Amino acid sequence: KKVVAKSKECLQKDIWSINSIISNIFAYTEFKDLVKLNTVCKRWNNVANPIIYRSIKLQRRRAFQNKDHEKNLVKSAKTGAEAELCISNNAKHAPFIKDFKFSEYLKPQTAIKFFETFRFISNLTIERVSMSQDQFISMIIPLSQLQELNLRSIGIKKIVAKKYITEPAVLPQSLKKLSLEHIDLYKNPELFIQTINSHMNLIEFKYNYYKTVEFLDPFLKNYPTLKSFEFNNAQLDDTQSLIKVFQFNPQLTCLKSGPSNFNNNLISNINHHLTNLEEFSFKEIYVHNRDASTVVSKFSQFTNIKKLSLSNDKLSECTINSILLNCPDLEELNLRSESIYRASISNISFKFPTTIKLKKLTINCDYYTKSSFDTILPMFSHLKELNIKLPIEWKDCIQYIARKCTKLEYLTILPPKTAYGQEMDRLNQELHQNIFLNSNSVYKSTLKHLTLNGLNIYESNG
Repeated sequence: KKVVAKSKECLQKDIWSINSIISNIFAYTEFKDLVKLNTVCKRWNNVANPIIYRSIKLQRRRAFQNKDHEKNLVKSAKTGAEAELCISNNAKHAPFIKDFKFSEYLKPQTAIKFFETFRFISNLTIERVSMSQDQFISMIIPLSQLQELNLRSIGIKKIVAKKYITEPAVLPQSLKKLSLEHIDLYKNPELFIQTINSHMNLIEFKYNYYKTVEFLDPFLKNYPTLKSFEFNNAQLDDTQSLIKVFQFNPQLTCLKSGPSNFNNNLISNINHHLTNLEEFSFKEIYVHNRDASTVVSKFSQFTNIKKLSLSNDKLSECTINSILLNCPDLEELNLRSESIYRASISNISFKFPTTIKLKKLTINCDYYTKSSFDTILPMFSHLKELNIKLPIEWKDCIQYIARKCTKLEYLTILPPKTAYGQEMDRLNQELHQNIFLNSNSVYKSTLKHLTLNGLNIYESNG
C-alpha cells in the first residue's frame, strides 16, 4: 500500500512538472495560436487560461463597437456600455486577470463594480483620468492582492456634496511597487493622500511630481523593506525632506534623484548615509530663475555602486571624480548629459579607480571636449555594451573602438550634431569600412547586436 501511495504522489509531481513546462512554452506562443491550443484538452485549458486572460481591455475594437452601438450614442455612454459588457463577458475569468490599465472615464458606480468583479488584479495602472477621492478609494478597497500600483497624469478631487467615503482605505500588504507621476490634487483630498500613504511593505517607490511632498511622509522614518527610491520634483526648494529619507533609510540599494536644487548638502548626505547603494542616478530638472551654482561637495568613502548615471550639469569636476574614484565595483556608466546651465561643452578630465572593469558605457560626446573623451578611452577595453553619440572628431573614435573593444557584444552609434551632407557621407563610409569590411576589427567575432541611429551605411560607396 505504501508503494502504491508513493507512486501516486510521484505521478502527481510529474503532472505538475509537465504543466510547468507547458506553461513556459505557452508563454512564448502567439495569442491566436494559444486560443486554439486552449481547446485541445482540459489540462492545456487549465494551463492556457491564466496566460490568455492575464490582462483585459475595457473596450473592444472599434469595428465591434460600431456594429453593436447606435451611431448617435455619446462617447461616455458607449464607454459605460462597453464596461458593462466587459464585466459580463469576463467575470468568470476574474481569478486569472492580473494586469489592467484604467484610462477611461466611467461613472463611479460602473467603475466600482468593475474593480469589485476583477478584485484579483495585482498590477494596476491608472492614467489620464480625473475622479473624486471617493471613487478612487472605492476602486482600491477590493484589490486585496495588489502588488504594483502606477498613477500617471491623474486628477483627484475632494467632493463635499454626495460624498460616500468618510475614511481612508489601507493599501494591501501585498503592494511592493508604487509609482506616482504628475498627480493634480484639487480641494485638498486628504483621504486620498492618507490612502496612498498607508502602504507598509514597498520595495520600490517612484515619485515624479511638481507641487507637493506629502507622499514622502511614510519614509521620514525607517521603512525597512524599501530598496529603490526615485524622486524628481521641480518645486522642492528645501531638500531637508529628502535628506531625512536618506538618514532613516540606509538600506536603500537604488537611488534616482532629480530635485531642481541639487546642492552640496544633498551630495554629502547621500554618501554619508546611503552606504549600501548599488545603483545611483541623478539628473537636474531645469527651472527658470533657479539657483545654478556648481556643486563642489565630494564623496569621501567607498561605495558599492555598480550602476551610475551622471546627468546633472551642476556637478563640478572634483565632485564627479570623487564619485567615480569611490566606485571600485562600477560596471555601468551613463554620461549622456545635455548642458542646461553651462554655455560651453565640458572639459572634465575623468579619473577612474585602477580596479574598474566597465562593462557598459553610454556617452554623449557632443557634451565633452576631445581631451575629456580621451580620459575615458582606457575604459573601452572591457566593455560589452557601448552606446555612443560620436564626437565631432569622430574618425579616431571609430578606429579606437575597432582596435580596443575586444569584448564588445552590443554597439549603438549616433552621429555627432555636426554630421550632415558630405560629412555624413564620409562617416557612413568610415563605419562601413571599420564595422563590416575590416577583418581586423577586434569585436568582429564578439558583436551580437548593432544599432546605427540616423546613419545609413548601405548608401556608402564602400
